[in-house]
Amino acid sequence: MARDGDATRSKLQHTALGLFDERGFDATTAADIAAAAGVTERTFFRHFADKRDVLFTPQDRFERPFIEAISAATDPRPRALIEAAILAGSQAFRERERAWSTVRWRVLEANSGLQERELSKHAELAVALATALAARGLDTTRATLAAEVAALSFRQGYARWLEHPEGTDLLDVQRETLAGLDALFSPTP
Repeated sequence: MARDGDATRSKLQHTALGLFDERGFDATTAADIAAAAGVTERTFFRHFADKRDVLFTPQDRFERPFIEAISAATDPRPRALIEAAILAGSQAFRERERAWSTVRWRVLEANSGLQERELSKHAELAVALATALAARGLDTTRATLAAEVAALSFRQGYARWLEHPEGTDLLDVQRETLAGLDALFSPTP
């Protein structure tokens, strides 16, 4: 049964994304999505609170790989913890098809309300990361700073990945982003 639910959820997401890309987010209703996916509107609302939710991973699932990586990391240095979190979170996104991510980003970029929601999710990620980093022994100030840097670095690397040609590995782009961060704070100019 769970597999059927996951398949229906995935079908609704792909259908919605296609409609958003074709018609625009504002011009597409939940009823449109349900009809195009061949399900009832009630089924749509069993899976999503509203049409915006189609574009966003539930927060706990979004945060999970980042937090688990911080908890499991063997190197306790803040930079190592940040890298572990970013690479683990990126691995989860890397497994989603690139075409989905590219169209999703285009839909978000065309709608300021969706951009705000995206930023809110990343702000919530930073709070969760700060909590996980504090649990690893960082004081509140350092944990918060490291978490904010990690969330921003992840988002920037993800955006840069979508600008790269098809076939570019998200993890490679994230490593480049982290190297750029290291260079920014390097004592040599």
